[in-house]
Amino acid sequence: MKTPKILIGEGNKVLRAKSEKAGIKKAKEILVEMRRVLKKQEALGLAAPQIGENYRVVMCSIDGRFTAMINPEIMSFSLDTEIKEEGCLSLPDEWGNVERAYSIELEYTNEEEERVKVYLEGWNARVVQHELDHLEGILFTDRMKKKKGILSL
Repeated sequence: MKTPKILIGEGNKVLRAKSEKAGIKKAKEILVEMRRVLKKQEALGLAAPQIGENYRVVMCSIDGRFTAMINPEIMSFSLDTEIKEEGCLSLPDEWGNVERAYSIELEYTNEEEERVKVYLEGWNARVVQHELDHLEGILFTDRMKKKKGILSL
């Protein structure tokens, strides 16, 4: 089977569309394709829109292990934030500082069709927030902190 192509570009209409909820059968089909992509890429996560599927399905590295999340929802964000550099498979060679909540409470359905509730912090919370942004048509560059500097003439 052929590995799906990763969609790229800030103006890509699929990447900019809001994703719809996924049924379990469709989500499992998408997850098979996402695993193929992640085996070939050095990435911490992948969202279904990045392979052309506008469904609410992501795979995120949590503590070094990929976790499939179907119809994930962030239930709460901490008031504490941190700014870290991010990149994205859909925006190759682009990097930038993004402010995100330090911790989140998350609910999602797993592949066994169980509803899971987790508390994540630090890098794990950042990866999930980044991937869930894709489900809303948001790219990390939309959230980048602009560097202030002196304009040179």
